[in-house]
Amino acid sequence: MKKFIYLMQGRSDLIDRYQHLSTRSNADAIFLTYDKKIENAIFLPNSSFGEGRSKLLEAALLKEKYDYYIFSDDDVKFATGGWDKFEEELIKVKPLVAIPLFLAVFKVVKYHIKSLKYQLFIESDEQLIAFHRSVIEDGIIFPRQTQFDKKSWWIGAEIQIALIQNFYHNSAVQFNTIQVLNDESRKYPGRDLDATIHIKEARKWLDMQFRGNYKDIRKRNKLFSCRTNCSKIISWYRTLKFMFFNRKNKSIKNIRNILYSDSILLKQHLATINQKYPD
Repeated sequence: MKKFIYLMQGRSDLIDRYQHLSTRSNADAIFLTYDKKIENAIFLPNSSFGEGRSKLLEAALLKEKYDYYIFSDDDVKFATGGWDKFEEELIKVKPLVAIPLFLAVFKVVKYHIKSLKYQLFIESDEQLIAFHRSVIEDGIIFPRQTQFDKKSWWIGAEIQIALIQNFYHNSAVQFNTIQVLNDESRKYPGRDLDATIHIKEARKWLDMQFRGNYKDIRKRNKLFSCRTNCSKIISWYRTLKFMFFNRKNKSIKNIRNILYSDSILLKQHLATINQKYPD
């Protein structure tokens, strides 16, 4: 049984660059295009970012089970490391969620302690991200929340990172020795909206799911009195917690106490579990 499956969506002319992923000895690959139909790829015309990733996962779940489901955009360029190294670290560390070190986009994503190979992350870019099979089977991160995509796909991204931090924060690992560039920018629906709108919409949805307070990485940490963004300090603090690295998702056990009984997220989780363990 192969350990990995790559799930890549993107523009037809760029997807062709990554067809080699389907020939790897330890991995399968599924591709999806939104602009033009090509050979060896699912065609989902005019699909959003979230819709594309949901379709890819749906196709992957019809195949054999894999240890890691690796989602990728069509513009991954490694500054250090590569696909082999990423797979090696996944096997070695066995995190529930993993990303490389991104050298652009959000400043917080590249905050790291240079002497450490690994650290827990508090925010991520979705350009390249791996999820362990158990995360998929929990039905929390997936199926992805796509109901906001027409307004802005960033809302779904805000929700995903919040869910990672609330349920898998002690096993969400950044590989600092694998560095990825992100120097391409494209037009997405709602991308020009003010970031506070994305955050507000995501928080509104999260408030309807969680019974009490949830981890919100966008809120300023009250332990620090800095006027500017404290993300770098918080990231370093989280790095110190790597010594308590835990591969188990403890929050899932108490999920009925965490989420409202009529919440979308709880219903999604229970539906996924029932598919795995039918009565």
